[in-house]
Amino acid sequence: MVVDPLGAVPPLPFGHLNTAWNKFLENKQPADSIWNFSAKWTQRDHVELRQGYVVVIGEKIGSHFITMRKYLDEEGKLSAKNKKNPRFDVIAFLRKHAD
Repeated sequence: MVVDPLGAVPPLPFGHLNTAWNKFLENKQPADSIWNFSAKWTQRDHVELRQGYVVVIGEKIGSHFITMRKYLDEEGKLSAKNKKNPRFDVIAFLRKHAD
């Protein structure tokens, strides 16, 4: 839940991203679970840290909702590339696709 004392963000789950969150939940059935996750994701030329939520259907993985995606350096620490590359601004991406 986003709590903004200035009232600029709606008091809804994920604030302005509530529409995207609801779309993620659209196909969830009552027996399905939602789990949070954090994982290192290897790309061809870099490693990322990804965090978010996933629908678990029985023992199968369903849809996912990414809340963070950051570059990691060779030692597994956050990389300075995060500040230089706007394509990894997941919040901006989700805002763009929320409606």
